[in-house]
Amino acid sequence: MIYLLIVLCVIIILLLHHNLSNKKKIQEIVKVLDDIYSGNLDRRLVTDENSEISSLVYKINEIVIKDKHKLSEFNKAEKAYKKLVTSLSHDIRTPMNAIIGFTTLAKAHLNDTEKLQDFLDKIEHSGQDLVQLLDDMLELSRLETSREH
Repeated sequence: MIYLLIVLCVIIILLLHHNLSNKKKIQEIVKVLDDIYSGNLDRRLVTDENSEISSLVYKINEIVIKDKHKLSEFNKAEKAYKKLVTSLSHDIRTPMNAIIGFTTLAKAHLNDTEKLQDFLDKIEHSGQDLVQLLDDMLELSRLETSREH
């Protein structure tokens, strides 16, 4: 009878130790996840190969790596987008300023048909450049959309 009681006590002690060990592992995981949540995507969870929670830890690490890759791709795309917007701003302003400037000059030379015709030709050319730029942008957008799907 005493042996049975001793065996039960040992089993209870082992189970309590195991439970406490798992609790400590979970607390460590929570600390690392808090660090990851705050932006440290280089942080990884570590566990024993044969622990009950190892598959969970590996899956969380995979998710973090995937999210880090997505964030990197997003940052590259955002940088490219900002560069495109800056370039387009310049490319659109140039023909628009030409149209405005030559329209002002044309108004000032309504009686000089030769100058007026020259200004109108330049306005038309700048308008065509602007339309071509917009067509190119729409084509690029269409290609990007079809590539994503």
